[in-house]
Amino acid sequence: MANDIWNKITTAVKTKIRTTMQCPTYSGFDFHAKGNEFIRLIPVGSDSLEKATFLESREYEYNLKIYIMRQNTPSFEKLVTTRVAQIQDLFRGDNIVITLSDNTQFINVTLESLELDVDPEDTLEQYFVAEWDLTGTHYA
Repeated sequence: MANDIWNKITTAVKTKIRTTMQCPTYSGFDFHAKGNEFIRLIPVGSDSLEKATFLESREYEYNLKIYIMRQNTPSFEKLVTTRVAQIQDLFRGDNIVITLSDNTQFINVTLESLELDVDPEDTLEQYFVAEWDLTGTHYA
């Protein structure tokens, strides 16, 4: 059940991202760098918030990363800030709700602690990386 919820949340968040971002979006740890830009959604963990015989609420956490091929042009900074703003706009608001495939909801979805120019993995040094912590709550 828990793995199934992870998959449903991951699929729904990727779908939301793809509505705005026109680049490949990967989940998990298995991916292939493609093109000038791509996004990764990496599961980090979950915490039980409340548990009863009829209900459990859990907070799920992901790392959300966008990779942008480094360019030695004056417009590169504008490209990075535009992409960062586009992603932040997707998750801006008081109570972002994403409906999952089983009609349950992933609520209070937020992006936290943006970090720019994160050190990329060894094989991806040619990319500029922006990273957020993405969290939300699911009731089952």
